[in-house]
Amino acid sequence: MNPPAEQERLPASRLGRALGAISVPLLHLGALVIIFIVGLIATDVLSRSVFDAPLRGVPELVSLSIPAIVFLALGHLFIKDKLIRSDALLRLLERRS
Repeated sequence: MNPPAEQERLPASRLGRALGAISVPLLHLGALVIIFIVGLIATDVLSRSVFDAPLRGVPELVSLSIPAIVFLALGHLFIKDKLIRSDALLRLLERRS
């Protein structure tokens, strides 16, 4: 069960609850993609060093899967209000004013 403070942040509407229920499996899918990429890169490195033959398409798969991982996790992070905030630029502008 979620703590009371965390329950208040979850969306209360039917659509919000549905999106919240969908966001967790998508987050898990993103984690599985990360595990797959780690295995793929390890296999590629091993095949390069042992057989002197890299796997074709590994750099392309990795570069295409990075945005997928980000967007699969983004919904859950948005619902839980866990997005990274950087105020370095705002601090710099405040000093100048």
